[in-house]
Amino acid sequence: MTGLQSVRIVGGIVPPSMLAKLQAGEVESASLTPTSYHLAGNETLRDAAARAWSYLRGAWTAWRA
Repeated sequence: MTGLQSVRIVGGIVPPSMLAKLQAGEVESASLTPTSYHLAGNETLRDAAARAWSYLRGAWTAWRA
């Protein structure tokens, strides 16, 4: 895949074909809305990602301990 020099895919959560579609602009904008992720109220995708990241950082810290 060219053009994404700083992206390294580890595991299988995001397939390389998905990154290629994102880069080419082939992902429907309707699939990137808060509604498509079943978010409540006015929560944005950024807010949901930050909440999940915060939770997972805490879980990682507890697991390491």
